[in-house]
Amino acid sequence: MLNIWRGNADGSTNEMKNMMKTSLLNCTGGFSNIWVLWNDGQIHIGVDSEIGEENSLIQPTDNQPFDIRGIGIITTFSIDGIWKMNIQANPTGYFCGVSNTRAPITFLSVSTQRIRTYCALECDRSDDCLGFNYRTTGTENCEIIDGAQLVVTESANGWKFYSKCLQDKNICLACRVI
Repeated sequence: MLNIWRGNADGSTNEMKNMMKTSLLNCTGGFSNIWVLWNDGQIHIGVDSEIGEENSLIQPTDNQPFDIRGIGIITTFSIDGIWKMNIQANPTGYFCGVSNTRAPITFLSVSTQRIRTYCALECDRSDDCLGFNYRTTGTENCEIIDGAQLVVTESANGWKFYSKCLQDKNICLACRVI
């Protein structure tokens, strides 16, 4: 089943559209290619086809469109799933940060930097970098995060987790799983 939900500014949600299709995903060890397009309230979703409005399986309309700042993808019915994201957008050089949070995952590099701008510059120059952790107290560590992995964060006093942004400062690459 494919459900499209809209999150509202007041924290509420509402279902925009759903579709029952049993063969939507490959559950035998392979991957399905799912694509999503959106513009001016028109949303198009397709699976294993050429990207384009004419190949949409489902086309909900948002009558109150707003800037999309994130998407959520989950499996259901207690089924494990692996989602690989191919984001076709260019980072803008901006980073969004979450205080007292650290992503303790695979790093491209680790160094000591007195100024967090050096971390941002190092990450920005790398296509493989998703973001960085910066320790704001004590030893000012800079951990450049490898983007080829699931991003898991944890609460960590004195650290700040930064992820690359897309479309100015509005959309960040990190998927937060706490």
